[in-house]
Amino acid sequence: MPWQTGIVVVRFSRYRVCNGQKSSDFVPLATVDLDPYDGFFDQALDAKREGDLLCFVLDDVGRDLARKLGQASVILGTFMRSGWRTQVAIEQRISFADYLEGATAGLRDESSAQVRAASASWRDPYGGRLLARFGLPSCNAVEQAATGGEANYRRGVRDVVVRPAANGEGCIAILLGSNDINSCQLFRIADADRYREAVVAAAESAEDIEQVEYWSTLLPE
Repeated sequence: MPWQTGIVVVRFSRYRVCNGQKSSDFVPLATVDLDPYDGFFDQALDAKREGDLLCFVLDDVGRDLARKLGQASVILGTFMRSGWRTQVAIEQRISFADYLEGATAGLRDESSAQVRAASASWRDPYGGRLLARFGLPSCNAVEQAATGGEANYRRGVRDVVVRPAANGEGCIAILLGSNDINSCQLFRIADADRYREAVVAAAESAEDIEQVEYWSTLLPE
């Protein structure tokens, strides 16, 4: 996979294996039809052009995906069209564990910036919708992972997994959205205390009750 370095957030897609498909269909050198309605959300592929790269986690377990990430696979391939059909020409299939290791190796810790960006997004009329799609992990989850544990919980349509970083430097937050293009993201949190301070600052500067309620869900009881 073409890993990037010096970035803050890695985004990837989630594809639901459905309607007679099997996870075993998605192998390197195969060209597989993509279900444009149930595999990805309706019209999710409309903006894709022939030759675009697709990177997605295969979901054949539904709501259990967050608990079974250790068994999941990530597909990298090229988007193709054949008449009305949408397809992916598969180049690589790797375990999610290998994807996570490679994708996070070059991540910079800008978790405080993530919090500030989320706070600023409330000024946008679609900000609440953006937060609902991506969101942030709770301080409790970050602190649990920072001490060697793993947090795994569901919030709305989003699964949140926070686990220790492989190199021992802080933790990695994995936010799994619904079956859509770039609906998932992961980022590094190097310091749980600094992350909590950023969330507290965002809560203190909240401008309305909706913002206050959002930030309070991320703070420790």
